[in-house]
Amino acid sequence: MLYPINLNVAGMVCVIIGGGSVAARKAAGILECGAKVTVIAPEVAVRIELMEKEGRLTVLKKRYRDGMLGELQPRLVFLASVSSVNRAAAREAEEIGALINDASESDAQEGRFVVPSRVRRGPLLLTVSTSGASPAFSRFLRGELEREFPPNFADWMIRLHTMREDARLLMDPVKRQEFWRQAFSEKVLAHMRAGELEKAEAAVRDAIGSFGAES
Repeated sequence: MLYPINLNVAGMVCVIIGGGSVAARKAAGILECGAKVTVIAPEVAVRIELMEKEGRLTVLKKRYRDGMLGELQPRLVFLASVSSVNRAAAREAEEIGALINDASESDAQEGRFVVPSRVRRGPLLLTVSTSGASPAFSRFLRGELEREFPPNFADWMIRLHTMREDARLLMDPVKRQEFWRQAFSEKVLAHMRAGELEKAEAAVRDAIGSFGAES
């Protein structure tokens, strides 16, 4: 059974073993979150070459050998090479205490963590995992979440942050907790999903004013 966790990888040293399309996708995802990335592979995809030219990551164009991870001291290691290379890298990663994600199609998974299907809307992050039981179903559920939470939720989260600060000025902590438990009515959620963010914000602000006055 997997324990769910959202990890701050900003500035964290991460290594990807392999240089194909899967490695490129993993690199793009962790670079977006501020990780320091090194790719180890004798050949790499064009997308990885472009990221290297942009100075976003480092590429070691050589086949993985024992000791390379010890030199780099990564916190996370992503396995995206052939099985024999993945197994060797996994052994060393375990020895140095790095967490391992096996991104290969091998039946003998070497990983310690999985990367869930995710939907990102600004600071809002929604994730789905079947613990490897059915990646296809994870992708299906991600599609459902993408429809349920359209891109305008990114803007809504910015508005919500501002309203949270305003509520902080009007209510004591106990009142604020009670207010936010009641704030998101079906009407507000319907406005949000319809892209009517001004109406959704107005409804919440009206409630803040009324609730603050009662305080």
